[in-house]
Amino acid sequence: MAAVSAPAPGELATLVWVGQGQAERFEGGAWRRAPEFDYEFSVEQHRYADRWESVKTMRRRHPGYDGSAGPRVQSYLFRLELTAGANPTEVDYQISSSLGKGRGRGDREFRKAVLELDADVSMFAPFDRYRITQDYQYEEGKLLELVELNDGASPWVRNREVALLFGATSYPAPPTRLGAAGTAADVEASADASAAASADAVALAGTSAGLALSSALRGRDLQVLVSLAGMPAVLERCAASAGDVRACLRGTLKRGVRRALMARAPRLISALRAVALARGR
Repeated sequence: MAAVSAPAPGELATLVWVGQGQAERFEGGAWRRAPEFDYEFSVEQHRYADRWESVKTMRRRHPGYDGSAGPRVQSYLFRLELTAGANPTEVDYQISSSLGKGRGRGDREFRKAVLELDADVSMFAPFDRYRITQDYQYEEGKLLELVELNDGASPWVRNREVALLFGATSYPAPPTRLGAAGTAADVEASADASAAASADAVALAGTSAGLALSSALRGRDLQVLVSLAGMPAVLERCAASAGDVRACLRGTLKRGVRRALMARAPRLISALRAVALARGR
């Protein structure tokens, strides 16, 4: 399974995030945990030069959930129109979504953003707006979000979300960014630069261990090699650990990459051991 699927025509990237949200309620002047409202979620995020289109699916599993926030499983659609902000380092968002319409602002590398939506809810609902603060940590393959439900300036509920980029690799740099002029050509040129950086990363796998892996693996297994491309030292170290390759991988790699590797552990371990034997270790 890959974090980024083949983009559709005109699409720069498709990212899939998988994570969990922890709920809190503001009661008696303090924030208190509300674990019965916790949820798992996934976001399928399609990035184009001038817009993002996303689908978010949430699932509440806690046996104590009372249904007051809707069905246990819910899906939401989001469309963010991108325009260059007045500040040359910023991008503005116009948002239409299942939750309501709104606006937002972030940086042109799409690392941090704040989105504000007018909630499309009943006049009797205990909140009337959403505020979403995003922190994309591409190099770690992680997304942090704080989703606040407020009644005017008064807080009511907030959800702390942590998601991982779903798949075997993280980005060495933001996969898309808004060019200085904010044109499609600027964004596409940036995407081309990102692709070139990825190609350079693959070239880094030209260690003896990396070459052995590339000759031993095919298809999706070879995609795993890309996730290791920026870590030739890991390959060399684990190839030298012929007696305990699995433990070496588990102890050295980040969790998201490790999970993908362990799914293919027999073939990867065999390839690394072959390198070790070829060196007489």
